[in-house]
Amino acid sequence: AVRGRGFEATTFEQLRARSDALAATLRSSGIGPGCSVAIGIGRSASLVVGMLGILKAGAMYVPIDTGDPVDRVSYMLEDSRASAVVTEATRGLAFESFKGTRIELESSGLVRTIVPGTAAVVLPGVPDGVAYIMYTSGSTGRPKGCLGTHAGVVNRCTWMHSAYPFKEAEVCCAKTVITFVDSVWEIFGPLLAGVAIVMFDDAVARDSCALLRSIEQHEISRIVVVPVLLGAMLDVIEDEGVTIGRSLAVVTVSGDVLEAPLAERFSRLLPDCMLLNLYGSTEVAGDVTCYDVTKQPKHSSRVPIGSPIANCAVYLLD
Repeated sequence: AVRGRGFEATTFEQLRARSDALAATLRSSGIGPGCSVAIGIGRSASLVVGMLGILKAGAMYVPIDTGDPVDRVSYMLEDSRASAVVTEATRGLAFESFKGTRIELESSGLVRTIVPGTAAVVLPGVPDGVAYIMYTSGSTGRPKGCLGTHAGVVNRCTWMHSAYPFKEAEVCCAKTVITFVDSVWEIFGPLLAGVAIVMFDDAVARDSCALLRSIEQHEISRIVVVPVLLGAMLDVIEDEGVTIGRSLAVVTVSGDVLEAPLAERFSRLLPDCMLLNLYGSTEVAGDVTCYDVTKQPKHSSRVPIGSPIANCAVYLLD
């Protein structure tokens, strides 16, 4: 199940039915392979429905942060040649100027059109086909649309399932903005393994204390964080005495340099938890190397980025 805002449970069967309906709606609008569909939805079950529905239609999804400036949103819609937008009523203002098809999942009646026991025709993507177009921050110029392939996503998730397999009754969480590549692993990694996800909203994701309490409340076993957030979480544990119970088993750090002092603090405060340092970028479809910090010698001056994950290679340049 995916537990969304308000912690309303959604089963895998409900996800299948709703995403099949969205895929059928997109297909009836002429959207299929080769088309891009923008998606602007908060972290909820509807977000997962939207991503799956777009992929099932054979299209590629373009994640949009509806809190971004209007000019950036307009640029991404135009640059990606989006044929449609999948959103929700509360975020529709971000797409007011969009001239194409707009589907609001909360008001489209997609759930009510489902006939129990039926399934839509799913158009599977080819391995080298594009699954998503994700835009960089644009800090060095205009944002760049980076193409993530189905093969890249499946390879990253399959490697994690093999190298660090899920145990029975694990629960993961999704707290990353969908415009960051870590959101791909947060959502599809657990789902492809049949593992439950708790979708944390922005209020929880941005508050270290609330995040820790939510991890304990929902018995989260795995989480993906950037080093800055990890440091803030450790501050709360150390300074305020907030605990996270015994459920948390694997913390994955990605998105920035993991400094050795932070890794040592983690080992001291959470000695029974595994810390993985993953490295990559949006331009290369996310994480491509991994290092198990648990094996890090004490008092090391730096944390390595590790070795390439399955089916990847690293080129070292001077």
